[in-house]
Amino acid sequence: DGSGIEGMVGGSTVLYKEGRRVGSLRLRLGSDKEHEVFEGESAGPTLGLELLRRQRNVTTVSLWIDNTSAITATGSNRAGPAHYLMDHFHRLYQQVKRRHPDMEMTVGWVPGHEGVEGNEAADEEAKEAALHGSSPRELLPVVFRKPLPISCSAVRK
Repeated sequence: DGSGIEGMVGGSTVLYKEGRRVGSLRLRLGSDKEHEVFEGESAGPTLGLELLRRQRNVTTVSLWIDNTSAITATGSNRAGPAHYLMDHFHRLYQQVKRRHPDMEMTVGWVPGHEGVEGNEAADEEAKEAALHGSSPRELLPVVFRKPLPISCSAVRK
């Protein structure tokens, strides 16, 4: 999920296994003068793949996203806003797939702010990221361990 609050932008992911929360990651992207909430939404799937990369015996994955543009971007190679984040998603997906060759992943839409437990948890984590910062650097995907490029769209606002 992604969130913009108090002038900052964050993204997050929450991992559930058999209905039980087993992990989460947060990323503070920076100021909303340099980043858009869509970037936080787009970072979430990559954060999720990082959590999956560390798991054992992953066979079935459902990736739920509450932003339809981010969902579309997970299956697209076309350039668009913050598409470099989806390039990272696709590269990390290939790594995770090599680690878990039997993994089948589906990507679906979940309505935001409708009381869906996992989505509400991801929303809270995204707000925490924006307000209080990222997860420890060593837990983040390598690409998120250094500052992200400034968004042209955010600067133009």
